[in-house]
Amino acid sequence: MSGTVRVLLCFLLANAAAGLALADEAAAGSVASGAVAATAASVSEDGLADPTEPLVLNPAKLLGASAAAIIASFGLPDHFRPVRGASADQDDIAFEYEKLDLVFYLWQDQVWQFRLGSGFSGQVAGLSWPAAAEALAEFFGRPIDRQDAWTEWHVPATIWPVRLRTVLAPSGSIEAAYVYRADF
Repeated sequence: MSGTVRVLLCFLLANAAAGLALADEAAAGSVASGAVAATAASVSEDGLADPTEPLVLNPAKLLGASAAAIIASFGLPDHFRPVRGASADQDDIAFEYEKLDLVFYLWQDQVWQFRLGSGFSGQVAGLSWPAAAEALAEFFGRPIDRQDAWTEWHVPATIWPVRLRTVLAPSGSIEAAYVYRADF
């Protein structure tokens, strides 16, 4: 087992109680205004995001959120997996939520990117999802970069430079979208 995975597992076990306490505070409405729990359109009585209700994902609140805040808002991920970067200092941990078709990528205990699969349903940065390429262009304007397999837009009104990159299926439909901090 790699050192990164060992550290993550120790961290998660040590902070599980803290995350559950944060979820209790979110359910009671006492979480600070910048908390991630506020991004869920519907939060169940246990403080966790309700997968049957559409989510409203705000990149300004999610990007930079801690692992404990993500767990408090969305519950324990269905899967944790290491994601190897170009070098060891670029390794990430992915928190995968299968029912939501949503993945958070963490580096040094902070979300720097999240992925929306084709099955995700909700709002992202004010746009209803899933969205067609035409709706993205209408909402965000002209793409800042376009390649054969993906298109990228600037996401306005955030404290960091944020991008939304859509990955296209061979059919031309959007297969997935990544919302990420462009300064990482």
